[in-house]
Amino acid sequence: STLAGESKLSGSVDKKWGNNHAGASFSAVLDNPKLLEVGAFYGFKDPNEFKSFLVEYKHKGSTSENALSMVVENTLSDVRLRWQQNLTWGGDNDTKLNTKFHAAKFLNKDTALLGGAEHEYNFSTGKSKIIPQIGVQYKGLPVLVGYDQERKAVKIGITIPF
Repeated sequence: STLAGESKLSGSVDKKWGNNHAGASFSAVLDNPKLLEVGAFYGFKDPNEFKSFLVEYKHKGSTSENALSMVVENTLSDVRLRWQQNLTWGGDNDTKLNTKFHAAKFLNKDTALLGGAEHEYNFSTGKSKIIPQIGVQYKGLPVLVGYDQERKAVKIGITIPF
């Protein structure tokens, strides 16, 4: 957000060709260069199969935070697989790597069984944890349930539909 009287400049470019998609964006408060935000992405999605790739970078100047994320989807036999990776660093936060790997086995066109795990690693503290997850997707709504052993807590969440 900007204060009254500040000038803001923003823009984006976006290009699609074939099954590819790339783009970049920026936002800046002209009176304060520290409020610059930039991002860029490249992705590929096969329209006929469960097969895609997306990589994205974001920088937030106000906090000096950076994020690099990636998603890869593919099919092995009749099981759909998804690998998500997110690396964050800079600013006042620790450098962290979050990895998610999930698989979906469809029982019919509406219902799939889900399984996988989430791994969090903090480079600053050296702490690592793995949260095993199971779930179900029904009519495009995937719900996962996991158990965080460190916090002794059940974690329920929604993920990207398979």
